Amino acid sequence: MTAWSDAPLVVVAAVRCPFCDTSARPLIVRTEAAGDGAVFRRAICRDCSRKFWTCVDPEVRPMIIPGVGKAGLDVP
Repeated sequence: MTAWSDAPLVVVAAVRCPFCDTSARPLIVRTEAAGDGAVFRRAICRDCSRKFWTCVDPEVRPMIIPGVGKAGLDVP
């Protein structure tokens, strides 16, 4: 991949720490609105204490796949 246009779009239901992969809810330090409606958040992991950014884009709609529940498991 050489350009952002080639990068895959990943939509997640919950934020995970990119360093320790914990699902513990991060501590949000600051929230900033971008001009295009996106929201950037500065966060600190509650487990490893490392800092990272998150971005919420209101234009992105999650893809719903029938028959797939949480963690990708089939639901009856």
